[in-house]
Amino acid sequence: PTPTPALPRTVEELLAAAVPVTPPPSHRIAPPPVATATTPSRADVMSAMREVTPAATSCGPEHGVATVQITVAHTGRVTNAIVTGPLAGTPAGSCVARAVRGATFPAFEQSTFAFTYPFRV
Repeated sequence: PTPTPALPRTVEELLAAAVPVTPPPSHRIAPPPVATATTPSRADVMSAMREVTPAATSCGPEHGVATVQITVAHTGRVTNAIVTGPLAGTPAGSCVARAVRGATFPAFEQSTFAFTYPFRV
């Protein structure tokens, strides 16, 4: 005959068998981003802008260079994107600004980081 497995004997053993000690992965709360640098690196900026370039450069119907003044919070979220130059105030300029606001950066220590970046539309 096959031996029968031992049954839990205490309430703690029953609870341990029925209730997982850690929540399932879908219920875990991610820790806040940890800042590893004072400001984003050049590579961080290029990577973030590369992510939004397809959307930013497909804006139209106007064409030209949209120079964007970008402010990023220490969390890595873009808090401000203002288009200057010939596309300022145009539908294409507004489209570029919206695209840039979707960029994300790694968290950093300084409270904000500002830079200017050109997009050819």
